[in-house]
Amino acid sequence: IVRLAENDLEAVVSARHPEIGGHVERLRSFGAIAALMTGSGSAVFGVFDEDAAANAAASRLRPLLPKGSRVLVTRTAERVAPVQLV
Repeated sequence: IVRLAENDLEAVVSARHPEIGGHVERLRSFGAIAALMTGSGSAVFGVFDEDAAANAAASRLRPLLPKGSRVLVTRTAERVAPVQLV
């Protein structure tokens, strides 16, 4: 999935808001195997192989962000529960 991860709008938004591209590049430099802007640019995210790497990147990123920004560390779902009609 890393090979296929891309956001066609990222270059356009990063050209107008360089901080977006900067955060994506920072995540990559902190060890993310993939880093992208979400949707139209409301957030950026990084995918890490290990929890420790994600936590270390979050710790390094927090002091670099503007006040009021948030850094969240979460996990991807291993499975999706089936939906049942009620």
